[in-house]
Amino acid sequence: MVGRAHLFVVVVVVALALAIGCGVSGLDLDGKQCDANGSCVSGFVCDANTNTCVRPACVPKSCDAAGNPCGRVDDGCGGFLEGCTTCVSPNRCVDGRCQCVSQTCEQRGAACGVLPKQCADPNDSFCGECPTGKTCGAGGDHACGAGACAPRACQASDCGDVSDGCQGVLHCTAACGASQTCGGGGVPGTCGCTPKTCPQKGWACGSGGDECGGTLVCASACTGSQVCFNHACCVPRTCDTGGFHCGANYPDLCGGTRTCGGCDPGKKCNLDTHLCVPL
Repeated sequence: MVGRAHLFVVVVVVALALAIGCGVSGLDLDGKQCDANGSCVSGFVCDANTNTCVRPACVPKSCDAAGNPCGRVDDGCGGFLEGCTTCVSPNRCVDGRCQCVSQTCEQRGAACGVLPKQCADPNDSFCGECPTGKTCGAGGDHACGAGACAPRACQASDCGDVSDGCQGVLHCTAACGASQTCGGGGVPGTCGCTPKTCPQKGWACGSGGDECGGTLVCASACTGSQVCFNHACCVPRTCDTGGFHCGANYPDLCGGTRTCGGCDPGKKCNLDTHLCVPL
């Protein structure tokens, strides 16, 4: 019995030593002070408020990280992402992805004439003829009415196949400008671009390009002592929270640096630890 007890103690001691040596279970890592650069060993992050290494909390996926889905999808942390992508007609949101879905003449508001083909349709859509005495387009775009209809020509912003405003289809060849695509602004057959929103880019603050040649300005979600760093809210480390007593150019983890003062007479600043030591 004594031999078995001794063996059990040996096994426990060895297992504990391995766990501590490998960092398993974080026995020697949780609460350990971050290094001078605000870093921790793999699997841990530096808490800027306490300057200690902690296990990271669940970080919800951004729109970009989730692949910019449409509709409402799981963010990976028990919440949801919404508004990442707006599908442009004839695309519709199907299982978080924009997919082209052909619409009928009725859905497209056409009572007569021919409409441009959609998606992978092989041909244009024929929407019927007007009764005797009526003309397609005289009552509006692809609508029957009295009188004649004057078809329009391709405009500078027209691209691809578009309606001629009466009963036919125009095949326009306009080249869309930089940042634009055909239908990119939400109007099929027209060159345009839909600017990205702050949630779509995963930004909580700051400003930058909207991917359409404009500037996106995000209302800051930062509070208290937080500052905006790389479009995210960040709490800068101070000399006190970092445990640093002296020296300069101490990184605050939010894009800035701190100067932590000097040492008393008879001491000097250890630039590796930012602590005052005897001369």
